[in-house]
Amino acid sequence: MEERPKFTEPPESFEELCTRLNAIVGCTVEELAARARLALPKDITHGKGFTGNLLEILLGATAENKSIPDFPELALELKSLPVDDKMEPLETTFLCHAPLQNLSDFSFEKSPVLAKISRVLFVIIYAPSGISLGKRMVL
Repeated sequence: MEERPKFTEPPESFEELCTRLNAIVGCTVEELAARARLALPKDITHGKGFTGNLLEILLGATAENKSIPDFPELALELKSLPVDDKMEPLETTFLCHAPLQNLSDFSFEKSPVLAKISRVLFVIIYAPSGISLGKRMVL
């Protein structure tokens, strides 16, 4: 697995994150991958999660694969959501694994589950049937 590039410092505020996000609205995944100097996966099957990871890199997420929100400084989880021509979601969204063992020591208020679901920013990706991964667009 290639090392994940890091180009952007974490945003200092939600407003800064929104400014960064607004700057890429209308861009295709292909354009964003070029900006991040990443090769597109050869097909959508091998590209599961690519768009979300690309957004995290470009927007300055720091959590990587840890069980904390993508932007821990903002207590915010980022999720990309592909939609069709009717703006209907094309897939389900996974937010977090909820541990079901050792529940005697489990506190929902201090759990990764609550941390991840408390504040979620969905980024809509236009991905109608028939277009390639590279031609998908940030809405």
